[in-house]
Amino acid sequence: MLRCPTEKNIPAHMSDRAVSIEPVTLEHADAVQFLASHPDVVATTNLPDPYPENGARTWISHIRPRHEAGDEYAFVIKDGDTVVGVAGLVNVTDTEAEIGYWIGRPFWGRGYATEGVRQIIQWVIQHVGIRRFYARPLADNPASRRVLQKLGFSEGDEEVHEHPKWGEDDLVVRYTLQVEE
Repeated sequence: MLRCPTEKNIPAHMSDRAVSIEPVTLEHADAVQFLASHPDVVATTNLPDPYPENGARTWISHIRPRHEAGDEYAFVIKDGDTVVGVAGLVNVTDTEAEIGYWIGRPFWGRGYATEGVRQIIQWVIQHVGIRRFYARPLADNPASRRVLQKLGFSEGDEEVHEHPKWGEDDLVVRYTLQVEE
């Protein structure tokens, strides 16, 4: 049974159970809603601010057909039965895809993003055949940048963030990873 994180059942550290990914479904909506509504998560992502009521259900309903069509991929990152974050791929082409991810605030600093993104890269190589990935974290988000560095991504240039939520002063850093056969 899927556990929705609450303030009372959040573990103090990553459990001994395996961290896993699975395609996001409406079954995950309550957990995603809870985690995505935290102001610290909204502040470092493209998520709307404030995160709307039923935002997770709306997003999942939109993303599921795109996932099934291979246009975008979205996964929850889980520790045992507890959803701890979300990661996925957008701008998917025949040769590359952009990775994005966020972890719920109560789970920051425990290695979930690194492990979840690692598993997604492996999944995409196996099931989609793409071996080139890029990510564009905010320049002032050192934790997200560190995730990519640990996974072997190469740091590139700073760019202006094109999302309407961000202004001209909000820069992202492009990271790339080419996985050899």
